[in-house]
Formats: sequence, C-alpha cells, structure tokens
Amino acid sequence: MEIKAADVMKLRKMTGAGMMDCKKALIEAEGDFARAQDIIREKGKLVVAKRADRTATEGVVVTKIVGQKAATIAEMAGVAVPPDTKEPIASPAPPITLRDPLDTAN
Repeated sequence: MEIKAADVMKLRKMTGAGMMDCKKALIEAEGDFARAQDIIREKGKLVVAKRADRTATEGVVVTKIVGQKAATIAEMAGVAVPPDTKEPIASPAPPITLRDPLDTAN
C-alpha cells in the first residue's frame, strides 16, 4: 500500500510523532489511522520504559528574570558548570514574555 505524504502529515498533526514514525505506523497499520495511532502510542510507551531507569542526579538550571520576561537554561552532568562558579551562564537564551495562561487574546 502506498502512503501519501498528506496522510503522514495528518497523522503527525494528530499525534505529534516524527514523520518517519508516522509513515512506518501507517504502513504497519495498512493506512488505518486509528491503528496507526495505537502503534505510535505503544512505541512511545516502550521509549519511556527504556528511559525510566535513567536519573539526572547532577546539573544546573539557571533562570534569568527581567521584568515580565524569563529565560531558562538547563545543563546536565557532563556539561554542568561547577557549583563554585558564581555566574554559570553569562548569557542565557533570549527572554520570553510571561503571560497569564488563561489569557487567549494573543
């Protein structure tokens, strides 16, 4: 069965999965979107289970707040700045504007 790019994009919008995962799921499901969603869901569970035993025990998270804007940077153990460093990150990502999550005007 031939899977069209439009079908892959439709499944991708429905699930948020990657394009190749969507294409493989549609091929396996023989074009059935409901089955393809179930396949992607099961694959996601396997990925989560595989990562479940990992722990992040070292690292830093830096948040810079300026007025109504905030920027956050996270660094994991291998690249984390030593705890005795006063300024772990000189210039974090550009701040974003903070909003009320219930504000749907913008």
